[in-house]
Amino acid sequence: SLDQNWGKKIAQDINHTYNSVYGVLRPFKDVNNKNNNSNNSKKISLNDIYSPDIYISKYGDLQKMNPEELYNHLIRYGIKEGRVFSYIFDAKFYANKYADLKSAYGNDYMALFNHYITWGFFEGRQASAIYDPNYYLENNLDVKNTLGNDYKSVLNHFFRFGMKEGRLASKDFNVKIYKEKNPDIKKSLKDDMQAY
Repeated sequence: SLDQNWGKKIAQDINHTYNSVYGVLRPFKDVNNKNNNSNNSKKISLNDIYSPDIYISKYGDLQKMNPEELYNHLIRYGIKEGRVFSYIFDAKFYANKYADLKSAYGNDYMALFNHYITWGFFEGRQASAIYDPNYYLENNLDVKNTLGNDYKSVLNHFFRFGMKEGRLASKDFNVKIYKEKNPDIKKSLKDDMQAY
């Protein structure tokens, strides 16, 4: 089984790396620290955004890994290499979308990941072609009226309901158009909107 302390260990490693290298820019807040004075619902971790199905499907060298090996690979290599492991975070997309991040971090994918989980997510920054939290809110007024700008709750809605319902979550990707333009995939996946 997956070692439950692994996530805490990587957060500590990330904290150490960030403070050692990037502490001059902004101090790193340990988003996994439950004693932090901020509201726990405002925290985000790797586990909140990690999607093993995305990670394993994109890379041939990962196909034979079990879930624990896959997660360990992500922690040890995947994030640093800028591999895509999430519907909502792609380090290369994130850097290219925001000049301030590209200038500050270049292709340091670990630093980009740290920035996103610490600040970018809560600033409502778009970090993948599939999901833009502000676009999702503007195009799903029922979600906006209920959840406001609570980005963690909005993300949870997207994962639990929005993907399955085929709701628009980004101007860069429309699952319904994608489905219609790819009849071979449509035949295989049918109406499983989340699978697209």
